[in-house]
Amino acid sequence: MKVFTFSPLPCRMASVKFWARCTSLLSAASISLQACFITEPALSPQPSLIPEQGLEYFVYERLDLASFRNSFGPLRSQSIRYFCDLGIAPTKAANGLLEIEMSDWYYRVRVINRGDFNRDGLEDLYIEFIDAAKHGSYQRTDLYLITRYHADSDLIAIAFEPAL
Repeated sequence: MKVFTFSPLPCRMASVKFWARCTSLLSAASISLQACFITEPALSPQPSLIPEQGLEYFVYERLDLASFRNSFGPLRSQSIRYFCDLGIAPTKAANGLLEIEMSDWYYRVRVINRGDFNRDGLEDLYIEFIDAAKHGSYQRTDLYLITRYHADSDLIAIAFEPAL
């Protein structure tokens, strides 16, 4: 077994170098970070704080858009933190899929998997987030791990994957 040591670097640089090294090690072993991340939840998390029924509307009302990068960033205000703050009903909300389509913008959240992926005892959602301008060149597809820390809290992003 090979042990790696890292030189002291500022936190952000250390993180980038760490993940780059992990990715290269996993690539050499023909394993993807995404496969490891999705398929290995802890076996017995605490009771879920994320509902099974009505999940799509829960995401619509409680996913904190300020907790991850998206097109709301530069324009976001305290009054716009959730999809429901846009004042537009979801175009589609079923089977773990939430779509919101406006005249100039399209958003989609798809729940890929649920489980305790970071092994903190709380259930997480692994989601795909699509954020796209309908009449422009802005389009992002990102993968996020989101969680809820207690019954009164929002869903927040706690881990990020690079854009696809």
